[in-house]
Amino acid sequence: KKNNALVSKHDNQRVFLFLTGTSIKKIDLRKFSKEFVFGANLIAYHNSFEDLQANYYAIPAPCNPRIARLIDFHLLIISNKLGNNCKLFLHGSTKSWIDNSDRFNKDSIFYTLSDEFVKDSKIPPFCGVDASFKGSFTFSVGACVEMGFKEIYLVGADYAKSPLVVGHFYDGEEEINPYPKEVVNQLQKNHSEIKKFCEQNGVKLFNVVEQGFESPIFDSIDIQEVYSLIQ
Repeated sequence: KKNNALVSKHDNQRVFLFLTGTSIKKIDLRKFSKEFVFGANLIAYHNSFEDLQANYYAIPAPCNPRIARLIDFHLLIISNKLGNNCKLFLHGSTKSWIDNSDRFNKDSIFYTLSDEFVKDSKIPPFCGVDASFKGSFTFSVGACVEMGFKEIYLVGADYAKSPLVVGHFYDGEEEINPYPKEVVNQLQKNHSEIKKFCEQNGVKLFNVVEQGFESPIFDSIDIQEVYSLIQ
């Protein structure tokens, strides 16, 4: 029921969804501090993350109780970088040990399941994709749609660009087009499902790109145009 309070909370507003591609290293995060910002996965490990003043943050993966202590440490690092008003989305499998911890602001935590975010909602979680593609990306887009945002801007979605860049800003890996064509085709098929999901819910989805890159599935917008938009 707690999640129901988020439904249509941001009708007709825009949000910037920050992912963890290597292109993030070239983005000036300070420019987004007055926008609605949704962070996903490990973006909080970015040295300038706190400049974003994120409103929402998602780590929706299920947690195996055997590694709960490790996840607890990981979540503590992230939660310490979140502002007091930032809402944190976690998988329901983490609730039992979060409840037994005194390290977190439980009022700011919202739980999701792999097949449910808002009870009885007509909008499926994770953009309605199959289990193999459920993750922080699809959850975050789906949550933004559920909350009523009508424009979603993807920042650091390097898997959705051409040329495709594999790697994250935190792991030192950066490869251009390392996948065979059949893998790229499947990835783009999944992205087409996300785009269709957004269109069916009246939401425009943009992929923020840098000079020299294109967005084969999502509508693209150049980063310099984004800077002009939010100044």
